[in-house]
Amino acid sequence: SPLPPSPQLTATRPGLGPASLSKKTEVRPLFTKFQISPQLFVFCSVISYMPIRTTILCPNKVFHICNRSAGQLTLFSDAYEYHLFERTFMEMLELYPLQVFAYCLMPNHWHLLVQSESDNLLTQALHWLETTHAIRWRKTTESTGRGAVYQSRFRAHSVCKNEAFLKVAHYIERNPVTALLCRTAEEWKWSSAYPKKPVKIKITDWPLARPRNWSQILKNPLTNDWLAKIRLAVATQNDLGDDECS
Repeated sequence: SPLPPSPQLTATRPGLGPASLSKKTEVRPLFTKFQISPQLFVFCSVISYMPIRTTILCPNKVFHICNRSAGQLTLFSDAYEYHLFERTFMEMLELYPLQVFAYCLMPNHWHLLVQSESDNLLTQALHWLETTHAIRWRKTTESTGRGAVYQSRFRAHSVCKNEAFLKVAHYIERNPVTALLCRTAEEWKWSSAYPKKPVKIKITDWPLARPRNWSQILKNPLTNDWLAKIRLAVATQNDLGDDECS
């Protein structure tokens, strides 16, 4: 079935009125200086030569979805831009009722842990989300016509409903802490870990019991072994925990 049209963005960014429409908006890169460690350089070099498969987003399977901005653009530079994505995400959920287990927005990328219950629903939802958000982002930054907002199609890998699920949820919600953006996961307003969200994005009950000490678990980093497994799954879009699935 055809995708529904993208709704028009009616909210106006504070400070961007008709008088500012002729002003060119600078598209800020996320990093001005970035040093790559030898280990990361080797990892990226290996990944760049790995063939990327197209993941089939089957229903009733959990997927870790992520996408990154093109050319190191800063997708979210202030609260307005974070709210813009969250409102668009909520509209997507009204059109395409996905099950959302965790999510996190970072300055130049985002992560979702989701599941759908029917064929093609997740693919259509993500296409709508990325297209609509890109149009709105260009409009609100007054940069329409300046090229792609996202570097490519989203990346996705399936996650088994066992320990792998808990580790990916941990990875997603702790992402801002790993990036040194905050001290604890609960301090980051733009993720499912934030306890006092003004925007109500419904988080579905997990397919396995959430540990009662989840807040305490998030205070500790993942092991290097699990970090490597998850990052490799994102890079290659291979299943995570498939060897342990029943």
